[in-house]
Amino acid sequence: PRISRIICVADAYNAMTSVRPYRGALPVAEARKRLRDGAGTQLDAEVVDTFLDVLTKGGDLYSRGATSHFAIEAQAHPELDVSESSAA
Repeated sequence: PRISRIICVADAYNAMTSVRPYRGALPVAEARKRLRDGAGTQLDAEVVDTFLDVLTKGGDLYSRGATSHFAIEAQAHPELDVSESSAA
């Protein structure tokens, strides 16, 4: 399913750009290169292209894969209550 292909790309990027007990985080440029290298074989090429486009347009907040608090989405949709107190 398409959602699985999207999650696969996002998870791969997050894994590459996050610090792991056995290695440090890859630089963003290297993680992007590896996504491009896997496009069309290990990863859905259209999803990779779209993901990389979102990273480029999203700026630094999206580039850091370890930061997953969705601040950009929250700012774009103030009608959604994403405060800590509503997370119950």
